[in-house]
Amino acid sequence: MKKFDSLLIYAYGGPEKMEDVAPFLQSVAHGKPIPACRLAAVEAHYALFDGRSPMNGAIRKFMTQWEKNEPEIPVYYGTRHTQPTLKNALEMLIADGRKAPLVFTPTPFGGYLGTYFEKLTEVQKELEAEGKTCPKLEFIPPFSKNPRFLSVLERAVQETLEKLGDITTQKKAKLLFSVHSLPVTIARQGGYETEAQTAFSEISARFSENESFLVWQSASASPIPWLEPKITDEIPRIASVSDGNGKNEGDGENDRNDSLNNNFILIPLGFPFENMEVAYDLDVEATQLAEKLGWHAHRVPTIAHYAEFHEMIHAYLGEKEEED
Repeated sequence: MKKFDSLLIYAYGGPEKMEDVAPFLQSVAHGKPIPACRLAAVEAHYALFDGRSPMNGAIRKFMTQWEKNEPEIPVYYGTRHTQPTLKNALEMLIADGRKAPLVFTPTPFGGYLGTYFEKLTEVQKELEAEGKTCPKLEFIPPFSKNPRFLSVLERAVQETLEKLGDITTQKKAKLLFSVHSLPVTIARQGGYETEAQTAFSEISARFSENESFLVWQSASASPIPWLEPKITDEIPRIASVSDGNGKNEGDGENDRNDSLNNNFILIPLGFPFENMEVAYDLDVEATQLAEKLGWHAHRVPTIAHYAEFHEMIHAYLGEKEEED
């Protein structure tokens, strides 16, 4: 008998069209000292994608797969900043008589969950004021150490490396494991930085013949220090100190081979689902920077649609001995 009767995906959310972007960013920025110039820059990022975040579509795809493979555990979806809202999702759970939903937030790190809990408490109070009784919610614990998470990420990295061709080229590729940056004080108080470093150490050890780097992305413009190094700082640094960095003098076959060996593997370590930060910071900004320096960037896919990832979540539904 399963401990839980449903699955609730509780995510950040994202706009679906350009008209949604400004309200979305206003919601994100509410109560935070985010400069207007930073919000304008992010809005411009969304404009490259017609205002559509990949996140909602990625989660809907996950839900379709889940409903096909796990029909006995219905799945719901609510977000912090867009539609469908967390309140919408909780109201649906209540209406459907769900008593014990398992809550999944799309981040492997516990140190990133504080604001999710704040919003949840706020919505629960709203529903209670309306005379509604929320079901008891239990969150999937941080899963950055979960063997299934590490295994599926290893597989995704390996598959991307194999696309480079011969084994020598694969071994020369630089692996950049990217995680969302946070202010240093917050990241260290909540254990977020340590979680990321531990996951990086565990997974990079499985690729011991490659040079691996932990990098940070998506920092907001702020006078306070954020976790570093930035991926956009590390790419030119690594390129400048590596053999065959796209700036060799001369011509001929050796130069061509050097260029073929200039490969960055961009790994969204902190992002199980596609989202705008992956789509822009890695696929656009980091990739264009690498190309400018004569390097090739290859992005590892996010892992939410791998069977092993679904198996990890399913294990939390009742097989407590498999939790980490």
